[in-house]
Amino acid sequence: MVVARIGPRFDGTSHLLAMVSCIGLCLSLPTTAVQAEETAALRLARNVQALQAQYGSYAPQVLPPLIELGTLYGGGQCEHALELLELAIDISHRAEGLLHPNQLGIYSTLMNCHIALDLPGELARAQRYVTLIHESQYGRDDPRLVQALEEDARRYEAAGLYLSARRLHDRALDVARSARGKSDLSLVEPLRGMARAYRLEYTYGLALPDIVDPIAQSSSLRSLAAEKSRFDPRGEKSLEQAVAILRKHPEARRERIDTLVELGDWHQLGGHHRAALTAYREAWRELHTADAPDHDLFKNATPLLFRPKNGVTLRRAPPEDSGLRKYTIDLAYRVTRDGEPKDVTVIETNAPRALTERAIADMRDVLHRPKFDNGEPVADQGLQYRRNVYAKARYYE
Repeated sequence: MVVARIGPRFDGTSHLLAMVSCIGLCLSLPTTAVQAEETAALRLARNVQALQAQYGSYAPQVLPPLIELGTLYGGGQCEHALELLELAIDISHRAEGLLHPNQLGIYSTLMNCHIALDLPGELARAQRYVTLIHESQYGRDDPRLVQALEEDARRYEAAGLYLSARRLHDRALDVARSARGKSDLSLVEPLRGMARAYRLEYTYGLALPDIVDPIAQSSSLRSLAAEKSRFDPRGEKSLEQAVAILRKHPEARRERIDTLVELGDWHQLGGHHRAALTAYREAWRELHTADAPDHDLFKNATPLLFRPKNGVTLRRAPPEDSGLRKYTIDLAYRVTRDGEPKDVTVIETNAPRALTERAIADMRDVLHRPKFDNGEPVADQGLQYRRNVYAKARYYE
């Protein structure tokens, strides 16, 4: 049988013990915690070594301690967890086949590490296996597949693979409509996901695997953001469809409020303030029809995701060895009833003047969800915003 692989071969137990010993010394934890973690890791590594010596390097008996060891390091030392989890997948492939449900837990930890280490290509390869496992479990048209597809799509979003995410959201919509009709609540999550993936791509752009994917070049789900520097109307349509479904389900009050706010935010970012206020007012009324809400989404003006004119927005901070220096700029400002920032001033900054001025200019363009009082938008005062900027220090010093 030909065994497909998702990562490099790793089967040397002596290397395993050496690696675990090194990890124990390198963990950024208090001394007692390092010792405890090192003890647990070495115990598991020795268990793996003994089982491999007794049964063979790829024996299924090795899996339990190997998975436990990979999960241990997947909780904060992902760079060390990858080889362990890839070996666990390899052993499971050999023992149980390529698409066994027992592999889902291993893949989950592995893909969380791909996200943590910003490895979108590796995540995409692993995710394709996971989607195939879900299909083998439920069938390609079973409504139980919808939730699994949505979880898979969320992982793509976390890795910046927004086009891949929309494909799964779209697939979930097809399955839900075929199984349960056009007004079922199961359509709401993928509809909201579709809009979210468009909006995130507008803000952050696509990760490389989605850009170079030849299938993506002809996909009907490609965003217009990169070409026309504006929101894609299909995201707005998705939210409007979700709101229409939720209005038919009074029991889904919390989800209806959240979706109305998302629709209002979409209109606000698109410059359609009147449409935004219509959605916000409906959400505010829903929010205040019962007792005082646990979390009032309109208590203060809220900054919305945007695409800055100066530089790019990062999904995550760059690695420490990137050569970039982190500058912090604390800003104060007020927001009008229309959600526009005014009177932006600097509270404190360690950034060069040029970067500070650019941050001020960008802040003036950050549209907000306005504060509401008694069902109507009002101005908000005394707001603060921290802007982290990464740049090569030599350009400004």
